[in-house]
Amino acid sequence: MSQSRQLLECIYGSPDRLYVVQIDQETENGGVDPRTLTLDWRVGERDSARLLTLFKVGDPTNFRKLSNINDFDVPDYSPPHTLYFCHADSLRRIFEDRGKSKELEIEIESLTGGRLVVREDVSELVTDRDHRYNLPRTDTVTSKGAIEHLKSRLEYWSKSSLELTDICFIFHAFIPAIGSAWCTFDPSHRIVTIHSLWGIPDGLQYLTPDEYNFDTGTNRWTERVHFKERFLQEKDDGRWKLTLVSLSAGRAKSLSLPRARKIAKLTVKIAEKAKGAVHVMFFWGMPNQLGMGDVLPWYRAKETSDYDQKREHRRIQIYIECPNDIQDIDLTKKNSIILSLKPDVEYYRDNDFLSKIAQFAKINNIPIELHGSPLAHAYFLLNKEGCSVFSSFAPSYERVKNKKEFGKLVRDYVVRDITNGGEQASSFFVPKTEFEFALVAKLYEETQEAISATDDDAKLSELADVYEVLRAWVEFSGFDISEVIEHADIKLARKGGFGRGEVLLGTGSKRSQPISKERRPRSFSSISRPNRDTNRLRIPAGSIARAASGENDTLDSAATGERISISMSEEGELIISFSPLDAVSEAQTQLPLFGEPSGE
Repeated sequence: MSQSRQLLECIYGSPDRLYVVQIDQETENGGVDPRTLTLDWRVGERDSARLLTLFKVGDPTNFRKLSNINDFDVPDYSPPHTLYFCHADSLRRIFEDRGKSKELEIEIESLTGGRLVVREDVSELVTDRDHRYNLPRTDTVTSKGAIEHLKSRLEYWSKSSLELTDICFIFHAFIPAIGSAWCTFDPSHRIVTIHSLWGIPDGLQYLTPDEYNFDTGTNRWTERVHFKERFLQEKDDGRWKLTLVSLSAGRAKSLSLPRARKIAKLTVKIAEKAKGAVHVMFFWGMPNQLGMGDVLPWYRAKETSDYDQKREHRRIQIYIECPNDIQDIDLTKKNSIILSLKPDVEYYRDNDFLSKIAQFAKINNIPIELHGSPLAHAYFLLNKEGCSVFSSFAPSYERVKNKKEFGKLVRDYVVRDITNGGEQASSFFVPKTEFEFALVAKLYEETQEAISATDDDAKLSELADVYEVLRAWVEFSGFDISEVIEHADIKLARKGGFGRGEVLLGTGSKRSQPISKERRPRSFSSISRPNRDTNRLRIPAGSIARAASGENDTLDSAATGERISISMSEEGELIISFSPLDAVSEAQTQLPLFGEPSGE
């Protein structure tokens, strides 16, 4: 009989109230405890390198995966990495000599113990930035398997537009580790953020991690330990496997606090050396006999990106396990769904898979839900593609202490309440010369939230916020709200209100041809579509309102060869995305503004 338990997450409201905000039922699934797995490791002979080159700390290089080692050479830490490399042009000459090809295989066996990983990198001097993330790498292979892989990849690069001198193959013995982590730190923000999970690092792209935050100003740690259902494990033959985590381990911390402190401390030092924000991937929990320490910085992503961890409550999850899954999606329901990425293992490092999903999501204005860490590559690449990405493990309710407002006008007591709650808040007062601009932006934000409200209580609350912004605007303008209401009543008596919903289509002179009074039903959307002519993109207020409610617009422009997607973020930012379009007839896809030329 399977075992199950319920996990309750609660908020203490008052002496006589305890609010249950989340209930998870967890069932024993016959999984394994990742903390008890035996690690297999081997040590090679460093002095046997002849055809390959051992990279040494301090050596200049244009290859990022090698230069990372120099980045990690900080006070009180000496990088213990053992990386060998060979440029693709040198490798070609080796393979042209049958004797040297066999010699290379023997050398790889000696250097790595016959259990290794082959990676590749593109010179940072190359302007083509598409070769940056998730570059092909082997699973753990034998020396013979490494030779077969190298021949295949050398053939690929020989047919590319890049010079072989700009390609580097990197070799290292398999690194046995209990787990891995991504860590980011921006000295200007003070917070070190760590996302950690058992297994190999690629699992962090699509599997839920634990979260740790360290405030370098207050020396305060906070953490969120999630239920971890699976981790990415390497099998004896080098292939990857999604392994179930036992119920007894699923709620345990993947990363101990002492290890988290080591990672945070080392990341801060790397940031100090770099004089800016850093984004570093770590292995942790290696065997002591390996001589690599307990935590090992392995890769530094030179690009860093902020993320606002948000969760989408209202949409239906459509699980995507492989690229073909998007073919079965009913696009008539696209405004109510979210693409939840749970890819098969074979797609974990597949850039084409991510690109296909990203393009589909952008064209159809469908958000994406990611179960993995927003610090890992998949999140970065989806963000780079312009997708709206939500996190599956972001808080499902408001935690005041975690709420962050950046660049938003807030109610008068918000900052006071944050500081009274023991947190720090940064704020400033808007100059009078800009106050009306700030009020207009706030009104825009609140109307977006009002139009997105899903029930009567939420709608009433958001409309109250709209009214409060209007009241502040009235008072700033030197009027009393009663004066505005009085003038509104006068206009109501003379001209009526807006309750009938009548739309004026046009006017004309009495002597001109009479304008027919259309009584057939007509949608407001049909006369407020975006319009593109040669030099301008017109976005009517009605289109902006639809974007605020989630009903986004697309516009195909044959004149420019683009598909234009118009959407809105939760922060009220109007997002205009452009993607290539095969030639189509604009007349079939575009409805111009009334009274404006179509641009054809």
